[in-house]
Amino acid sequence: MVNTMETLITKFNAIQDQFRLLREDPIELPQIVVVGIQSAGKSSVLEAIVQQSFLPRGTGIVTRCPLILQLIHCPVGDALRTTKGTTGVEEWGEFLHAGGRIFKMDEIRHEIEKETIKLAGVKKNISHDKITLKVFSPKVPNLTLVDLPGITKVPVEGQPQDIENQICDLVCSYIDNPLSIILAVVPANMDMAANEGLKLAKEADPDGTRTLAVVTKLDLMDQGTDAYDVLSGKVIPVKLGIIGVVNRSQQAIMDKKSIDDMLRDEREFLKKKYPSLIGCNGTPHLTKTLSELLLAHIKSCLPRVKARVQTEISTCENIIEACGANVEDKKKYLSRVLSDFCNEFSKVLEGGQPAFQSSKLLIGGAKICYLFDRLQKRFTAVQPCDLYCLERVTMMIRNASGPRPPFLVSEQVLEDLVKPLIADFREPSLSCVKAVMNELRNVFAEKFPRDAGLRFPLIKDKVGEILENTMNEYSKAALHMVNATIDIELAHITYGQFEDLVEKELHNIFAAESKEGAKSNTISTPPPPKKKLSGSNSAVSNFQFSSPPLFGTSFPTSAAEPLVSALPAVPAISFGESPSPVNLGIISNFALPFKRDPDFVVSLKKKLKVAEWEENEPIRSEKQLQEILKLNPNDEKHMIILGEMLNHYYKMVSNKVADSVAKTVMHFLVHEVKRYLHSELTEGMFPKSVMDTLFEEDREVEKRRQDSLDKLEVLKRVSRVLQSV
Repeated sequence: MVNTMETLITKFNAIQDQFRLLREDPIELPQIVVVGIQSAGKSSVLEAIVQQSFLPRGTGIVTRCPLILQLIHCPVGDALRTTKGTTGVEEWGEFLHAGGRIFKMDEIRHEIEKETIKLAGVKKNISHDKITLKVFSPKVPNLTLVDLPGITKVPVEGQPQDIENQICDLVCSYIDNPLSIILAVVPANMDMAANEGLKLAKEADPDGTRTLAVVTKLDLMDQGTDAYDVLSGKVIPVKLGIIGVVNRSQQAIMDKKSIDDMLRDEREFLKKKYPSLIGCNGTPHLTKTLSELLLAHIKSCLPRVKARVQTEISTCENIIEACGANVEDKKKYLSRVLSDFCNEFSKVLEGGQPAFQSSKLLIGGAKICYLFDRLQKRFTAVQPCDLYCLERVTMMIRNASGPRPPFLVSEQVLEDLVKPLIADFREPSLSCVKAVMNELRNVFAEKFPRDAGLRFPLIKDKVGEILENTMNEYSKAALHMVNATIDIELAHITYGQFEDLVEKELHNIFAAESKEGAKSNTISTPPPPKKKLSGSNSAVSNFQFSSPPLFGTSFPTSAAEPLVSALPAVPAISFGESPSPVNLGIISNFALPFKRDPDFVVSLKKKLKVAEWEENEPIRSEKQLQEILKLNPNDEKHMIILGEMLNHYYKMVSNKVADSVAKTVMHFLVHEVKRYLHSELTEGMFPKSVMDTLFEEDREVEKRRQDSLDKLEVLKRVSRVLQSV
């Protein structure tokens, strides 16, 4: 039993020592934590267990740092004494911070005070940094205890106002550990219900399953009172037991009363005052109970501790793998990173990217396809005739005609209508090129090897810089080609494709006129045979437009004129109506493609006193303006054909431009960047003068790897210790 206890507790002490080297506890270990209010007698209990006076004494808060007290049973003649060179010393101490230096028992107090000042300062502040003390003695059992600062409610001079909260936080950080045993030190001469130490212990251990209470100062209770109810477990709700002890008084300490004398007096006091409870109280019973509790607790926690150590080892190994090992061959490493990136870059642009592998809905080639489709839909969503009102087109026809009205359709008006729409293609087309460039940047950000980017951010930055320069270089040709495409379409309007369209519309109009004429009992002329137009202003055989005066009524000018002149008169435009498709009644089956716009008419009214006839007679009245805007039959036919030509030409050019932009972007930008990116990266990054500057690791990554390596080394040593248990 003794050998087992020595093995377990000694090995767990070794594990604690390893964790102290890390200045953190990677896992929670079973331990006994001593808590209590200030001056509850915690130090006296510990000295009684060690049977030596070695702890700092004084008024107010004395213990200001956690003290890890490891008691190691070392009988006279033990081989450990020979190893450490302490064969002539009965008892001694060693501090973890002092290496292997041997301290006599009367030197330990001063060293604790010195280290406390170093960690917590000269004032009355506290510190979470630990002091680890090993005490080797033939009088002590193998036992480990953690002594914490006493809980105080009122700050003294030199202490911060929140000292109570600071101490409580420190205490809770230890007793909240589910593997810790709470040794609650409670003075018998104080109200148990108001004891802050017991209160914290109950909050951390509501069921009391891992709390042992020590009732001190039994000899200082008021005359006529006793602690039978407390020692019998009727007052303090704990499961591990309640043990009463008698400590040295302050006067006894000042008189340098020995621990042996104190233990003798304690035994006599318990025999006299609590004879029925003497077997389960007193310092010797407390020492034995603590040793047995710690041993049993370590045994029960051992599987959990082993599993937790293995989990922490795996975590450290994963972190080290993510951070990467030290790079021995920089050129080889860089070559692999660039090749992997370029392969992924090309693959994503060509497709085949599963959606779950990207943080974006669409990426690479799929996103570029979406951008092209959106450009096409933006063009086709435009209805050209809706962008011009009937009155504006009428005025354009009047002003473009000069002294002679157009014979069939005004080419100048068609160009004036269509060219602004073609010019509007430029901005979204150029934006499409820039959107594709931005998508290439997104692919870079998404597909650059994450481990390399985190570990060597300068490599990622350099690749991004070269990619940006490459895109800018090849985008020049793409942007130039897009601009040239728009300029080409603006430079010349082709009319050849309009012949069939115009002939078809004339045939439809003629058929509608014939139907109207039949309804009015007028002479009906059979439809003319189809014949190709010889030019943009050619008339279809056997069908001619009349040549009316510039505005208003028409006069017969040819043999075909009776057909037109027999039609009803054109109604005047009504000012102030809401915009709507216009049907003037000349041809009931046709609605003019342009809508009215009262606001435009209002703008024309403002020019009434500015515009003049050639004879310098001012056009002053709205009636005269109505006469200008009034459509005759030829105007109506002109409008219908002009609208059809505008729609047809806009649709043809928009499809051509959208198709050209897509092909231009793919040929001059996407394919070229994909083809030459790897060679550009190699040329820009492989010169030694450049390469040497790229492998500066991120300090956070470097620190994380080193911390994990240190932690892994400690955990592996701990694992070997645990495996030997």
